[in-house]
Amino acid sequence: MKKIVLFFGSLLFSFALLAQVKYTSPLGNFKINFPNSPEYTNSNIDSESGTIKLHIFTSSDASNVFMVACADYPGANLSSEESRNTFINNAASGFFGEMNMSYDEIKGVKYGKFKGKEFSGVSSDYVVLYRLIVANNTVFQVAIMTTGTVINKKVADSFFKSFKITIK
Repeated sequence: MKKIVLFFGSLLFSFALLAQVKYTSPLGNFKINFPNSPEYTNSNIDSESGTIKLHIFTSSDASNVFMVACADYPGANLSSEESRNTFINNAASGFFGEMNMSYDEIKGVKYGKFKGKEFSGVSSDYVVLYRLIVANNTVFQVAIMTTGTVINKKVADSFFKSFKITIK
């Protein structure tokens, strides 16, 4: 009986992974699989270089929120490896600071020729896996947040692996 329950549980989980929406950004700069059609919002960010538009795409399932955000920054902000790393670290600090979460840098990540970093944050209410990737002058934030104490590794792997940068 236990094997049958595990089998059907695995089967349902597999169907949940298959029941995803293959989403192409209307901005033309990324593709990703969301659990359902994402909601789009945007906001303006004031910076020393002027106003920057942040595009945010979010989707959720029963226990997770999935997000891709992107913004184009002036090239001078991201012109060297050092400036990109500083930018990524400052952005992660700001992101987790706004959420009142402690965080750790987990690893470097690569999407084609573009590099970034993965961070993990924890609070008393939720857990976040957060990736920042710089592609030319576009910064992508790709994240999963769950209300549990741990993010399902298969779900996270599936989401992050489905992310494709379509900038040349």
